[in-house]
Amino acid sequence: MHRYLFVLPSFRTGGAEKVVVRVANSMQRMGLDVVLVAISREGELRGQIAPGITVVDLDVRRTRYALGAIVRLIRRTRPRVVFSTLTRINLLIVMTKWLLPQGTRVVIREAAVPTYELSAFGPVARSFYTFLYRRFYQRADRIVSQSRAMAEDLIANFGAPRERIVVIHNPVAAVEIEARKLQGSPFSGRLNYLAVGRLSPEKGYDSLLAAFAIVLRDLPDARLTILGRGPEEETLRRLAQTLNISGQVEFKGFVQDPYPFYVNADAFVQASLFEGFPNALVEAIASGTPVVATDCPGGTVEIVIPRENGLLVPVSQSNELAAAMIRVLELGRSTERTVIARSVQKFAEEGVFEAYRKLLLDVAKDAGPNVGQ
Repeated sequence: MHRYLFVLPSFRTGGAEKVVVRVANSMQRMGLDVVLVAISREGELRGQIAPGITVVDLDVRRTRYALGAIVRLIRRTRPRVVFSTLTRINLLIVMTKWLLPQGTRVVIREAAVPTYELSAFGPVARSFYTFLYRRFYQRADRIVSQSRAMAEDLIANFGAPRERIVVIHNPVAAVEIEARKLQGSPFSGRLNYLAVGRLSPEKGYDSLLAAFAIVLRDLPDARLTILGRGPEEETLRRLAQTLNISGQVEFKGFVQDPYPFYVNADAFVQASLFEGFPNALVEAIASGTPVVATDCPGGTVEIVIPRENGLLVPVSQSNELAAAMIRVLELGRSTERTVIARSVQKFAEEGVFEAYRKLLLDVAKDAGPNVGQ
């Protein structure tokens, strides 16, 4: 049986990590021999790994120090295909592909639109990573892109070979969401807005809090619940106090099971400056909850269908975001939740997992006879 080795930075609950663990689990259930490798052993996702998957903790503190350990592991286990995600891990794998057993195939999964992800870097770091993208991504046998926008950015700005890019959207767990509809609501308020994601600058939470302060002028009983952790948490808490809305905003931190929140929210809000493929947005819509999202670069426009499952607004425009947050409530009242949920059926996990299985098997067929035996 061929072996497939998945490499993650850690088992923390980032969007990329969650997707790859779910993909690895599904590949194991479909009969593939899966090894799951984490550079750091930390993270809550460890408990969600399916039985039968071999788990390897490299227990290395920094990605750049993991090079030797990863190469030695690949040489020892001789997988047919190595699958990685997130920029630094991807670069580490493709840069050292020449050290791997002959014929080892490499599939990398891009987790963001590179141009916009690199915009947060300083000039030197941005130039350096741009060079690395252009020089080494061409070594990958396949590049999984979560959205068409991401794929086009890789091709146009980083020279990625179009013929090696495969667009596979992230999966939505419709069955798990449906089960949560039988549970009670986790909210205490009567009108509840929900936001989910890492508390970092690119997620636009400052704009969201400013917009929510405007919403409260018309809807004083509204509440905003934010799920997630991140470096901006204290700054955002102080901003809520400055805006005099801290009593109506709850920072819940990491929540193991966010689906009851999706199912029971009146509306979901995403204020991002850019996105790769926003998992939380799809999960909210799959729960039947109408959404408001910024029309930011990335996969958002491939998910939100205006006036069918939500509304799109310009980036960093708090007044327009606030107006949409009020308008979207009418969409929720006039459209059945089952209709909203059906609008993202194309992201159902069965089809997504089958696309990954086909990709990995196709790539494995091209591997040489010296690997994966």
